[in-house]
Amino acid sequence: MGAYCEYALDAHGVEQLVRKQITQSPVKIGDTKVSKRDATRLLQPHLDKVNSGTAQAGKSITFDAFSSVWEGDYLALQKPATQSAVRSDLKRLRSAFGTRDMRSIDSGDVQRLIPSSLAEGLSPKTVRFLWNTISQIWQAAHAQTYVDAVLPKPKLPRNPKKKPKFFTLNDAAKIIAAATGEESVIYLLLAETGIRAGELAGLRLLDIDGDR
Repeated sequence: MGAYCEYALDAHGVEQLVRKQITQSPVKIGDTKVSKRDATRLLQPHLDKVNSGTAQAGKSITFDAFSSVWEGDYLALQKPATQSAVRSDLKRLRSAFGTRDMRSIDSGDVQRLIPSSLAEGLSPKTVRFLWNTISQIWQAAHAQTYVDAVLPKPKLPRNPKKKPKFFTLNDAAKIIAAATGEESVIYLLLAETGIRAGELAGLRLLDIDGDR
């Protein structure tokens, strides 16, 4: 672990000295132990950036706080059905990130959230929607300068292919034979032409000319 201090602006724009702690590397990589000198070398670029004055103070806000802002300013403008679905995502994200500063959450944190969500029983489609919510929140946070960049897209699970439903030739023949009157014409056209149901519903008598 490495630790250092830098200035940051809180949600009210007041500059504060904030202590940062970062994970640099495992204590042991394979058969090689990471020495104190190696750890110091890994930390040095962070110290150089702070000491050179190029690390400008940025606004600071926790995920809990900003997600509430986003919920009121952005989510409230979406459809009611969308709001209902996204609020379940927010509950999960608040549980995962909570009081952490937005700038401290990185792509690794998001990637680790993907398999853990799948392990809890979420479908691949729901996990993809979860990432969509994360992406929208970070875009808003970036626009309001609470983060320095949007998060890159993580590796997402694929949606499993579903076996398409179909009728066999015998099934179609039985349906047509069981239908009466106009229904038999409708089912026959569907079976013979492959026309879509909406297109079939739009047909008129003047569209029929003899055998065409």
